[in-house]
Amino acid sequence: MLDFSVFLAAIRPQNWMALYNSIKASTEKEFELIFVGPYGLPDEMKDLPNVRHIEDWGCPSRCYQIGLLACTAPYVLFVADDGVILNNGAIDTAFRVLESDAVRAVTPHKKNIISFKYYEGEIIPGGFISTVDYWKMNRGLFTELGIPDHFWFVMTPLISREYMIEIGGFDCRFDHLGLGAQDFGIRIQRDGANVMMGEYLIHVTFWPGHMHDHGPIHDSHYEHEEPLFKSIYSDPLCTNRTKIDINNWNDSPEVWTRRFGTEVKGFSHPELLV
Repeated sequence: MLDFSVFLAAIRPQNWMALYNSIKASTEKEFELIFVGPYGLPDEMKDLPNVRHIEDWGCPSRCYQIGLLACTAPYVLFVADDGVILNNGAIDTAFRVLESDAVRAVTPHKKNIISFKYYEGEIIPGGFISTVDYWKMNRGLFTELGIPDHFWFVMTPLISREYMIEIGGFDCRFDHLGLGAQDFGIRIQRDGANVMMGEYLIHVTFWPGHMHDHGPIHDSHYEHEEPLFKSIYSDPLCTNRTKIDINNWNDSPEVWTRRFGTEVKGFSHPELLV
């Protein structure tokens, strides 16, 4: 029986085997790994029974939502394909916390969530990223828009699949999870979720600006994501924004032209509608 599903928007198949091996080495739990994106599995992964690929050419948020709906385990975890999971027991520790009587006594079971920390780029022991405040929405755009400064960033959580679907997953009007995950985190914390910070889970790359394949994400952030986030959270009617339609991904373009251009046939995946 599967304990958790890992899902992600994925465009870097050259990294996927390393990600799979890092998950396998880091936990004693049973998992499945679901890649959603335009490129198929590398040959070395095609016979792995707990790995699946779903072809989609949409934006990252749409791909993440499709991945969530395809998960079959009771817990889910979303990650990225430019990094590897740290072999520090973080996942198994998180399960012990979530399944403890002390935690279950405080909050309804499905609303207890472990949000893992991550390293982006060089690991600098004792740097600002090591402080508790780094992981809170207590600065910049969030303060400007009146987001409670005790809310946690929720970027790589271990969370109940049932609850994530109930809350609507990601708002796929956002192209990617830079601010789309923050919107998700705000909504679940407004809904009374008990977000607890876990250990460091994943080490990802740092590509500023247009370095490597980061250009579409960089441009989208400033041209689309920030204006959308501001428009949502500056609206007085947004105060009670929590649950959204889980099938909102179906309103997202089937092809993310910012990355893939206009010559690609898209995919609607009607079997994933709930």
